Amino acid sequence: MDRKLNIGVIGGGSIFTPELIDLLGQYTAQIGAMRVVMMDVNTERQRTVVGLCERIIKRTGRPVEIAYTDSYEEAIKGMDFILVQYRVGFEEGRISDDAIAKKHKIPFVETVSVPGMGAFLRSYYQAEIIAELVQKYAPEAWIMNFANPSGALSEAFYRLGCKMVLGVCNGPTGYREWLAKELGAENPQEVFMNWRGLNHLNFIDGIFYKGENKYPWFANREDKKRKDKPQPDTNFNFTEGLGFFYNSYVRYFYHKESIVDWLQKEEKTRGEAVKEVNAEILELYKDEALDTLPEKLTHRGGFGYAKAVADLMRCLITGEAQVHFPSLRNGTIFPELPEDAFIEVPAIAFANDVRALQMEPLPPAAKVLVYTMKQYERALFDAAKARDKNKLLAAMVMNPLFGSECLSRPVLEDVLEANRAYLPETLYK
Repeated sequence: MDRKLNIGVIGGGSIFTPELIDLLGQYTAQIGAMRVVMMDVNTERQRTVVGLCERIIKRTGRPVEIAYTDSYEEAIKGMDFILVQYRVGFEEGRISDDAIAKKHKIPFVETVSVPGMGAFLRSYYQAEIIAELVQKYAPEAWIMNFANPSGALSEAFYRLGCKMVLGVCNGPTGYREWLAKELGAENPQEVFMNWRGLNHLNFIDGIFYKGENKYPWFANREDKKRKDKPQPDTNFNFTEGLGFFYNSYVRYFYHKESIVDWLQKEEKTRGEAVKEVNAEILELYKDEALDTLPEKLTHRGGFGYAKAVADLMRCLITGEAQVHFPSLRNGTIFPELPEDAFIEVPAIAFANDVRALQMEPLPPAAKVLVYTMKQYERALFDAAKARDKNKLLAAMVMNPLFGSECLSRPVLEDVLEANRAYLPETLYK
């Protein structure tokens, strides 16, 4: 680019921001100099994170200018890219969601059941503010959302009027990198996966490398790889009957009773464990002698999001055509879903555009769950936008992990009570 690239990062205090800055800096030879404006409401945490970012840039000498603010407007106005990675409610919100799910004996993980709904509701009302500012101050900017629940929030930004929206997740890119290594491919782009569905609700029934479908090998390798995992996992006799493999989040639907048993026995929820790890990583960031990514960060569950984001941005800027796995508008890919529904499928990114690849129809069993959960997500959006408690309850009964009014109502009451600081008063009437 002839001019400096402008990037706004909403949620600049994320522990993953230094990874993002390090990767964007590596790409300046291809995409040019850049100015990155970090925005976060937790200014103390953001100063700690930005301090490491600045030391990384100083060490490398790359042309990246960093600024930080607590204003949405300053992180949006005139930007080419707006990266959304906020966690409204911080770690405490996630811990509260986990506790409610555990209380009611519902399978849960960050984007599944109560944590997924709680995170969406807390984030949605900030998304309304951000979307309005984007349309006013940066209507041509790409919004790249990797805040969870990524697919549902990305669709929310689109339905709120932002047309250049992509959801980004490290799950499919991580799978493809592992497959490439196991297959002996030098470049992950040599491997193509029939990875499709919704974000964190994905199904695979084809893996292609050098003209051959490696799916049978994949199923056998995964079987061996996962036997010693302590938590309940995929039963491969079951997946053989289904005709497809699925990502780890789907097991919360297909194996919910064993998942509940396992979660009830765990001393700490995932949210509590993540808070502890984040605190340890932030403490490392305070060391003014540190000017590289600490090893501990690479073991944190979300590591790799930044690479998925930076690679996608690079292709959009340079026009280098590559296959990515974003959440994006359905169009006609899945005819059973609305055109403006966001799905996660292979897509080609090139100069200022991303095009989803037409895939084979979803297998019947997968289609049922994808359709059901998409209708739930859309009903949740409609209820949140209307600020209507009764509509929230109606949305919940669509979700098979809530299912009945008898379970959904007390769960909803607990979620609303725990999140009064983030939700509009009309939801309490």
